Amino acid sequence: MDNRINIFDQDLVTYYNPLSLISESFKMVRTNIEFSAIGKDIKVLSITSSSQAEGKSTTLANLAVSYAQIGRKVLLVDADLRRPSIHRMFSLSNRRGLTNILLTGAALDDYVQPMPIENLSVITSGPIPPNPAELLMSKAMDQFMTNVRQAYELVMIDCPPVGAVTDAAIIATKVDGTIFVVRAGVVDRNQLKRATDLLKQVKAPVMGFVLNGVNQNNDEHYYYYYQDEYNENASRKRNKPGKAPNRRQPPPNPRRQPVNNREAAAPPPAPVGRPATAPVIRSSSVPLQIGNQDFPGMGKSQTEKDQSKDSESKP
Repeated sequence: MDNRINIFDQDLVTYYNPLSLISESFKMVRTNIEFSAIGKDIKVLSITSSSQAEGKSTTLANLAVSYAQIGRKVLLVDADLRRPSIHRMFSLSNRRGLTNILLTGAALDDYVQPMPIENLSVITSGPIPPNPAELLMSKAMDQFMTNVRQAYELVMIDCPPVGAVTDAAIIATKVDGTIFVVRAGVVDRNQLKRATDLLKQVKAPVMGFVLNGVNQNNDEHYYYYYQDEYNENASRKRNKPGKAPNRRQPPPNPRRQPVNNREAAAPPPAPVGRPATAPVIRSSSVPLQIGNQDFPGMGKSQTEKDQSKDSESKP
């Protein structure tokens, strides 16, 4: 971790350990977002989930750091005006933030909090208002979105879960793309489908899904699925009509040799293994796995983290 400041939440793994496997997973998500954005001008992204405690804020914070590490000027905005958490991850004050900007029309520079992470700035949520949905639907929010588009290369907005309130659907209509965080073993398909249908009703651009909290022992089926599909497609190309199939001759079987020649028969050659192929993502979605045993805090709420700390401290 060299000389990095130890003031942030330990779940900010892309900052503390940028060469870890978890950090590489976030880089994969970043790459897939870039490929999904080819031919599109995507400057503002929102991230949401279908329920609480799926790790959306942790995923967004790590993605923002990942983008800042490649030189993009990134603004991270906490628009969860009901249960904000970005300020805790970066150890920032939440007395002033997005709520103050929307109510007073103040300039961005008065409320942007610079970070020790180069190229990254943060606007916290500010005081929790009594009417979050109405505030996000106001003209002040539209003006805020216009201002941040002009001032930053990439704006990433943390939203409340879709299934709980309408805030995420309101914000999704104002951004260029929305990403769903799905925690494995917590959300079923029907619940996720209802959440995505809500965004489709407002014609929100859903870019894809990030699968979070996958057990390290159960995540190999993604690799093998894409590997087998890739190998099958490659085999079809080699053996397309008009060409003789490229089949290998089986090695000689020593049991079929005469009894007198068994000792002289050469052992069968070792099978030639195919090189491992990387997972092939052919759609615009982001079906990547994030979070495993090396990153246990991913997606846990603050209450769950406190309970786990208490249980560890007991004899």
